[in-house]
Amino acid sequence: MVRAGADDEREAVSLSENLTIAGWPEVGDLSGCKTQGDLKAELAKAYPRENPRVLGNWRGQLWRFRAVMSPGDLIVLRLKAGDIAIGCLTGDYRFRAEAAPGLRHVRAVTWKRTDVPRSELRADLRATLGSLLTVSELRRLDAVKRLTALATLRRISWSTRSLVPRMLAMSTSSLLEPERVRAATTRSRLVRRLCW
Repeated sequence: MVRAGADDEREAVSLSENLTIAGWPEVGDLSGCKTQGDLKAELAKAYPRENPRVLGNWRGQLWRFRAVMSPGDLIVLRLKAGDIAIGCLTGDYRFRAEAAPGLRHVRAVTWKRTDVPRSELRADLRATLGSLLTVSELRRLDAVKRLTALATLRRISWSTRSLVPRMLAMSTSSLLEPERVRAATTRSRLVRRLCW
């Protein structure tokens, strides 16, 4: 997940230009940062008076954005209106020197849905999306599978849509029943369709 800023200031550009954007307006191009040590030096240069713990936190987030995230990864953007946008990362890190400060660190995204109401998410998943970090990984509660299914719903028929909640609720031990095997196969096809 990549947030659009404390006041959602990067939301409009993210959606209109098919990007995910990390802020940090004082930090220059990170393309040359091959290690976290290189990134640590860039942050210390950009924010010389900042607390070392804060810089360590920022280093982890920017390293994830710069080097860990890879094309094909699911991207989630919380929107100011209360919805979420779900997309697929399609590009590597780029620095746009010509862009306004705060809009320079970018990755290309193909947005699959930009209109997912938070009310479609269960409380546990809404809480997971409540991270205060700008860049974070959604690893708990099968978040990626559940969000991928939501992103794909627009592309499938209403008759199939009713299967999705049942597919997501299945446990691996219940996959022995033929009906549930068919549902699991359908779920796997849905997940593959998102980014392919």
